[in-house]
Amino acid sequence: MAASQVIAKFTTELEYVDIDRLLQELWKEGVIKPQPYFQARNKPFEEKLSFVQLQLSIGGEDVFPTFLECLRTLKYGQLASAMEAEWKKKGGKGPTESGNTLPSNGAPQASGISKPDLKPVDLDDIRRVKDVMKDRNVVVKVDLFVDVLVKKRLLSVVEEKEIRETRGHNAKIDAIFDILLELDAEEVYEKLIDTFKEMKRNDIIKKIQGA
Repeated sequence: MAASQVIAKFTTELEYVDIDRLLQELWKEGVIKPQPYFQARNKPFEEKLSFVQLQLSIGGEDVFPTFLECLRTLKYGQLASAMEAEWKKKGGKGPTESGNTLPSNGAPQASGISKPDLKPVDLDDIRRVKDVMKDRNVVVKVDLFVDVLVKKRLLSVVEEKEIRETRGHNAKIDAIFDILLELDAEEVYEKLIDTFKEMKRNDIIKKIQGA
């Protein structure tokens, strides 16, 4: 495949890319699914880069144009242009060139890039976390939850004190999320997933992600 060959050729150049932001962009664009994304972001740099290369190799020609656009979004336009030129030289086609194609099963396929149905994180995702935590079938140690949120700087010391003084489980959850819903949704969601991992609550993560 042309995409795999180009990725292999530009491995050295890709080592100088901000891999965390690239992972985030690929996730937002639907190239990487949520669970693999959150797993990959905690790995060392070399493993993150290998993960990105693997995802692109798997996605091949369909996702490569999206990858190039992600590079341009992150201000790596020169690298994106060089990779695109090499890709086209090896037979790859950009979104405007591919046209409508018929896959092997004969079903029509729209031109451009095929992506999973994945929307960016927004406040509704944070509210979903809140609903899961207030589910009577989900038992959560709120004090431990607060401890980790403070450590991840989602709550200030003053806010922590006020929450701990609040009476009632659901009232504390409401107080926590009143604060979190005022912050950047994407950052909060990522840190919440990390928080539940630290608490060893994969059951909550599965409920949040609808697994």
